[in-house]
Amino acid sequence: SQCGFRANRSTTDMVFVLRQLQEKCREQNRGLYITFVDLTKAFDTVSRQGMWQILERLGCPPKFLNMIIQFHEDQKGQVRLNTDLSVPFPILNGVKQGCVLAPTLFTIFFSMMLKQALQDFDDDDAVYIRYRLDGSLFNLRRLQAHTKTLDQLIRELLFADDAALLAHTERALQRITSCFTDAAQLFGLEVSLKKTVVLHQPASKEDHHSPHITIGEIELKSVHQFTYLGCIITSDAKIDKELDNRLAKANSAFGRLYKRVWYNKQLKQSTRISVYRAIVLTTLLYGSESWVLYRSQLRLLERFHQRCLRTILGIHWSDYVTNVEVLEQAETVSIEALLLRTQLRWAGHVSRMEDYRLPKIILYGELATGHRDRGAPKKRYKDCLKKSLNACHIDHRQWSSIAADRATWSSTIQRAATFFEESRRISLKDKRLRKKNNDAATQNQTFPCTHCG
Repeated sequence: SQCGFRANRSTTDMVFVLRQLQEKCREQNRGLYITFVDLTKAFDTVSRQGMWQILERLGCPPKFLNMIIQFHEDQKGQVRLNTDLSVPFPILNGVKQGCVLAPTLFTIFFSMMLKQALQDFDDDDAVYIRYRLDGSLFNLRRLQAHTKTLDQLIRELLFADDAALLAHTERALQRITSCFTDAAQLFGLEVSLKKTVVLHQPASKEDHHSPHITIGEIELKSVHQFTYLGCIITSDAKIDKELDNRLAKANSAFGRLYKRVWYNKQLKQSTRISVYRAIVLTTLLYGSESWVLYRSQLRLLERFHQRCLRTILGIHWSDYVTNVEVLEQAETVSIEALLLRTQLRWAGHVSRMEDYRLPKIILYGELATGHRDRGAPKKRYKDCLKKSLNACHIDHRQWSSIAADRATWSSTIQRAATFFEESRRISLKDKRLRKKNNDAATQNQTFPCTHCG
């Protein structure tokens, strides 16, 4: 599950997997316990002797191993205070800062530590995903054929030295946390007891309680929300806190550029819009690939988008310029169209992943245990995806075959997003025109008195 320092992997992978786990646990009435582990100066405390032994056991050629060792020998450091330098001191632990080998070496070291920690962990209360990669994504009945499905155990989510440990029960989480901590100490790594926290997402009919997870004799802090890889994860699996956080960060980024960009008359309008897209919109929509939004939440994002564009274009509210006209003047599209394109692009990317990748497994699967309540479930990622495909007139039964070719899928969603935005603008213009006609008709009507005629 390691997505740090690896090609074609990013923080989006792990955020998507975690949000999907939360969604599926909520849908299938299973609790979810998460330990977010923080390691103290992980890259600087790697045992070099242990690293050389690991590389040797993994079959690293002796000549290449000696070259790596020589790169790390006789390494010294100094502390600079103003213009003064301290006496040189030897650096005996950690990977070499700035070295191109450092990420790979740390990943190998960390993976061996995890292998040691979790080699015997196979608990009934661990998180298992039952999945099947053939058939339609939107047909849940295909997962009922147990002879054609596979099970995947998900114990941890990793990005570089950021680790999230997962389980369905407090007992199982205590066990996996203890195994991880013991292995970390064995390999010379230290878990920060102050920054390591626990989050509990209860099942739908279960009362929330603070889990008591300990490391040694120290009980870990229980939280209702945690910032994981830049995204806010909450114990109720909702997106509201994340949207508030994204809006605050985007508003801050926009505010810092008032004098330098937005009110700078020497810059072309196209340049200001390009800066807005590159800085503000990327901040606002970070992690949006895994969002499941309701209409009210989408309106919040659209209002922020319109306010920023009106500021950049110098449009005042008294000018009576419609939202559609603002988008046309800025030569940009709505947030809804941006989200549609982003999520379709991500869905195609996941469908093209190797069959062993966690994002693909969890998208095409469900929890191996648990049951669904009667009635319609809360809005899910698959519901949003199916709605987006239908809005773009893409057959939801054939979309994965189109997405198999990256270039074809990219051009398809580009055309579809353009068509969606044009249809959206026409619909808004028609709605505004009908409203004006109704208002005019109402003003011209005469209503006779019921008493005197």
